[in-house]
Amino acid sequence: MDQATMECCSEQPTSLERPPKVKRRRWELLFAIVPILLAVGVAVVVFTTERSSPVRPPADTGTVTGTPAGTDQAVDGGQGNVVASAKFERGKSSTEQLVFTVSLNTHSVDLSGFNPLSQIRLRTPGGSELQPQVLDPGGERSSHHQNYTLSFARPRSADVMLVVRNVAGVTERDLPFTL
Repeated sequence: MDQATMECCSEQPTSLERPPKVKRRRWELLFAIVPILLAVGVAVVVFTTERSSPVRPPADTGTVTGTPAGTDQAVDGGQGNVVASAKFERGKSSTEQLVFTVSLNTHSVDLSGFNPLSQIRLRTPGGSELQPQVLDPGGERSSHHQNYTLSFARPRSADVMLVVRNVAGVTERDLPFTL
């Protein structure tokens, strides 16, 4: 064999030698890509699961949302697809009585059976509850919108809670006021 033939043949690996660097780079690339693909797959599953899972409403506690303490308005969280709101009518109230405008609004629940005289109370911090004294029937009435003006005897406490009971499966909705 001449010198040129030996150089040509000596560059060809035999089956007992290490694989060329090209094959080794393919394995390195494969080991780098597989974890990335797994991470993307997990992210897709998590993202689609969160999007498709049913939204659960908050517990039916009647908690107030978006109402700063000491304001003349209170709105509950809209549990049971009904939003209860109330406004303390400072100008209509006196030293002997408190006046509130109460509204119930929905687009999916029938409110025609609501009775404000039996389902709304004014609770004091001591736990005593006052029944409405006067009901002004001048507000809007429909199966989806109810508005009432209620009058209560003025308690000694400046902190009171307007309580709306048994509406759309919610046992009690509490609307706090500081007078």
